[in-house]
Amino acid sequence: MAKFSTGLLFGAVVGTVYGLLTAKRTGRQSQQALTDYVTGIADGTTAVTASVTHLKEAGQQLQHTLTTDLAPAMAGIEDAVNDFQFQTQPQLTQIGEHLDRIDAAVSDLSPDDPQV
Repeated sequence: MAKFSTGLLFGAVVGTVYGLLTAKRTGRQSQQALTDYVTGIADGTTAVTASVTHLKEAGQQLQHTLTTDLAPAMAGIEDAVNDFQFQTQPQLTQIGEHLDRIDAAVSDLSPDDPQV
């Protein structure tokens, strides 16, 4: 961030000096242009600083939300999934047994069997 600020300041100074040296204005017009330019840079810097501060606050709020809301919600979801798996295990076992019996019955059928 320091390199950016230094570069921004250096560019502003060089641009201002160049503009003053090459402008075809009166002294009063040049002073007003310089004042407007510096004011614009100051306003831009203030806006960037405010945006960075707002971004930092948003990041802190997100971190707080993740810590206070998401972690307990994820724990609740994990508990619900574990409970569901525990409760459905007997039915899944029965379904597996039925599939094994069906597979065995199909395997016992011979291709010469007229029922096929």
